[in-house]
Amino acid sequence: DRETRDLYRAFWPAETYREDLDILVAGCGTLGAAAFAFLYPQARVVGVDVSTTSLNHEEFLKSKHALHNLTLKQCRLEEIASLGKEFDFISCTGVLHHLADPGVGLRALGTVLRSEGVISVLVYGQYPRAGVYMLQELFALMGLEQKEQDIQTVREMLSVLGPDHPVQPYLRRAAKDLSSPNGLVDTFLHKRDRAYTVSDCLALVEEADLAFQGWEENIFYHADGIGPAPAALRARLEQLEGPPLWQAMELMHCMQAMHR
Repeated sequence: DRETRDLYRAFWPAETYREDLDILVAGCGTLGAAAFAFLYPQARVVGVDVSTTSLNHEEFLKSKHALHNLTLKQCRLEEIASLGKEFDFISCTGVLHHLADPGVGLRALGTVLRSEGVISVLVYGQYPRAGVYMLQELFALMGLEQKEQDIQTVREMLSVLGPDHPVQPYLRRAAKDLSSPNGLVDTFLHKRDRAYTVSDCLALVEEADLAFQGWEENIFYHADGIGPAPAALRARLEQLEGPPLWQAMELMHCMQAMHR
């Protein structure tokens, strides 16, 4: 109940609280849709993915936890209108940046969103991933594919990189995710991904004919997040507002490996 109320306050601060939401988990993976259905038992949850393996595991969790409020469908995100449903809340985490045309994907989600609905999106951030893209290019030159022996080659390469390589800060932050083969493949051997700056995120929303409501983690995009700083510097930063401020914080922190 607390999680539901927190979600509601974050995304509909002026609305009367209710629990019977229609929720879409777009690109649900192996557990995303089941997690929403479990946390929000009064909601009607639909999970879609293109992966049969992922959906089979979601079906296992649905049966194990008696998630009667969960429906699962195999569907490309770009074809989401074929469900014939509308939603109050859409979660799309780590999917758009792997599409051939992320703008088309987000616009498709917008077509099934109710007028006061909210889409929560996660995409890669550009600047902290500079070292990642250097290694992606390196591994492409080496002809590596998503095979067990090639994943081992990735591990070996990471182990011999110098301490000043631009990827090192990212490796420290993403150590848990990169401990698994799937994490290594998704980061270094994925066939297609792109990263976003603040400006790119805003352009993506505009391209999809949606309205930008805000960042889920505002502290990274405002001057309050810089900690102790000389008064003159803080005053200069606080003269900025909206997108210029968000861009300045992104360039200063260089921490947003993901934008939410």
